[in-house]
Amino acid sequence: MSLAILGITVITLIISYRYYAIRKVNREVEPSWSRSTPSRRYMDGEDYLPTPKYMLAGFQFKSISLDVIIGPVIAIQFGWLPAILWLLIGAIFFGWVQDYLITIMSMRKAGSPVSDLMEIYFGPRSRPVILSFLFAYLLIIMGQHGVILSTLLGRENVAIGILFLALAGITARMMIYRWHLNLTLSTLIAVLIAIFGFWLASKPFSQELVTTFNQIIGGNERLTIIQSPGGGYITWQSLIWLLILLAVCYLGAVLPIWRFSVPLNYVSSWIVLLAVVLAMGGLILGTLNGRINISFEIPPLVSTYQPNLGPLWPILFVTLSSGAISGWHALVSSFSTSRQVEKEPYALPITTGAMYGETIMVAIVIIFAATFGVSSGTYGPEQNFSLVAGPASVLSIGMTKTLSSIGFSETIGGTFSALFLTLMGLTVLQLVLRITRMVSADMFGEKIPALSNPKISTLIVILLTLIIILFGFWQWLWVLFGGANLLLAGLVLMLASTWLVKQRKSYQWTLWPAIFLFVTAIAALFYVSIYQALIQGLLSGSEIISSGFLGNSITVLFGIFFMAAGTYLFFIGWQAFIRARKLA
Repeated sequence: MSLAILGITVITLIISYRYYAIRKVNREVEPSWSRSTPSRRYMDGEDYLPTPKYMLAGFQFKSISLDVIIGPVIAIQFGWLPAILWLLIGAIFFGWVQDYLITIMSMRKAGSPVSDLMEIYFGPRSRPVILSFLFAYLLIIMGQHGVILSTLLGRENVAIGILFLALAGITARMMIYRWHLNLTLSTLIAVLIAIFGFWLASKPFSQELVTTFNQIIGGNERLTIIQSPGGGYITWQSLIWLLILLAVCYLGAVLPIWRFSVPLNYVSSWIVLLAVVLAMGGLILGTLNGRINISFEIPPLVSTYQPNLGPLWPILFVTLSSGAISGWHALVSSFSTSRQVEKEPYALPITTGAMYGETIMVAIVIIFAATFGVSSGTYGPEQNFSLVAGPASVLSIGMTKTLSSIGFSETIGGTFSALFLTLMGLTVLQLVLRITRMVSADMFGEKIPALSNPKISTLIVILLTLIIILFGFWQWLWVLFGGANLLLAGLVLMLASTWLVKQRKSYQWTLWPAIFLFVTAIAALFYVSIYQALIQGLLSGSEIISSGFLGNSITVLFGIFFMAAGTYLFFIGWQAFIRARKLA
């Protein structure tokens, strides 16, 4: 079954790219080889810089978040069939459409970010609302990813490997941008440095070094001030690694993008690609030699309602966003990628190629969960196949088993999977911080000129992130991330619809997806914040402890904010669309 699902996914994506994406773009967008791009018009050595298309594709691909691993593991509790169907439908008719069109729209408006584009096409009323929406949305990502990564980075088999990954990124930058060496040779050297670091991280002497350091900085004393019932917490050890992590991300946020972010993500993309190839090879060989089950342990459809999650619609669609469609991609594309594309026709393979690569990754995670989830103790059949262990363990178990099928030891497999998880989060977190400080500068820069300084605004965002983490707010806000993420994607597709109708082009292929995403996201936010947090939490009287009361109150307030801001933006976007259609 695993090979069939993997084969169907890959073949479907290839066919859709060749016979849908390319034809749709050529007919409706008409990319031009001769049209000047922002990367050349405004080349400033900071954010605007022509970047080789393969390197930029790697940057775009590796800008995906940890949600690509966690989301599908949670979503498969409804069954693997709904997850696979939404993954493919979302990628083909929603995901690449958003990623590509926001990139093209930004390129044709001097590399404008999504907030500026909304002001241009929706009107000036949209600007303060979308900036507030983005600021809250990005802080949620900063808080949750910071917690997860601080724990991962402190593992004895991770830290050394991540240090070598950073060294590989710096080396790639020097070879490509400074010394102007051949891209293939530079890539090979940088990737080999990263792989050597990964190998070194699996060795006992390097792990003993990290363990000693952890003991020095140490202790598992809880620092989280407000903790949700059954939620996670921060320790002194985690805090020190979090500070180290944020220091690295600070460099990615304030340095010119070509000096740190692009080369680091580019090298990481090759590690991720290697992981995908090894996983696919392991699945094929393991199935053929009998080491991997040919049938899934989880049924195609478990239930249309999971008590610990909610109904299949809308929860599945906001839980499994990465690989299908993610609003985060629109931020990467408009704040970064659009300012580096050399020629317009390159935008499609860069954005859609990265999007489809992510889809294949999510399909592999779904296969891991369906194949190994029950026998490894991650899902409980007696509990309607609900999660009984951490979502991240699915990737670790699946990667270890598939790598063992092709001759790797469990030590190597465990180290590689832990490092893979960490680099997936690290490379995106420094981009989140970079975009957050840009948004905060736009929001407050005129009233507080000091915030226009990248270094000051970045430090303030880091301080806010620490507050969110230490006070435990991240535990409650994270449940809203999926809804806000899908809502942002719907708003971007509404923006694309307005742009297309102004160009006198067909708009149905973006309008109907925009409406579906908007309705789905609002329903999910309502379910989480109003039904679960307000009605079942606060109004039921069951939440009598301070953390539960405060946590549910935070969920309700932020949920109402996202719903109100999203509805307002969609409404004025709809008005702008109607006006544009009358004039077309």
